[in-house]
Amino acid sequence: MTKQQFISELRAKLSGMPKADLEDSILYYRKKLDSITDNGYTEDAAAAQVGDTDEIVDGILCDYPLSKIVMEKLRSSRKLKAWEAVLLILGSPVWISLLIAVLAVVFSAYFIVCAVVVSMWVISASFEVVSLIVTAWSVLIVIRGEISTGIAVFGAGLFGVGFSILIFFGGSASTKGLRALTRKVLFSVKKRLVGIHQAPKPVHAVPADA
Repeated sequence: MTKQQFISELRAKLSGMPKADLEDSILYYRKKLDSITDNGYTEDAAAAQVGDTDEIVDGILCDYPLSKIVMEKLRSSRKLKAWEAVLLILGSPVWISLLIAVLAVVFSAYFIVCAVVVSMWVISASFEVVSLIVTAWSVLIVIRGEISTGIAVFGAGLFGVGFSILIFFGGSASTKGLRALTRKVLFSVKKRLVGIHQAPKPVHAVPADA
């Protein structure tokens, strides 16, 4: 892959980004390619060293603000033709209702998952506090001479501590999973808005027959 093919492919995959940010990214990788070729490497070797364009795009979009991509998409959208506008208006009672219903289902499911995760943390903290209190209470019971009862209460306190630790690890794993899912969904939305799936494949020269 030549430098121009690499830059063209990268530009196409980032075409949905704001122009200033797009040009900054292109300039950065153009200089990186030039730096490698200046050290005696071929353009193919330089492109290989810089990396796969899909991985580069993933790295750029990972922490890129979704709001900027959405604003750029809205700004660059073509104007609707008269008949398209009429169809949108006439069909608005249907598609707006469907859109609201879909969004309501998606957000409801997401908030339910969030509520479950938060509940796990609350339950874990509650069990931890109660278990510590019960454990301390068991010591007082033993001091009062009720040894068997104190041991039983102490065991219940230890069980509560163990159960709270178990829920803690479950809440921790759930939180990490929810965070990863959120990032994955947002990243997928970014890629679709930027138009990465429509990027052309690089064209390689076909050697002539001898």
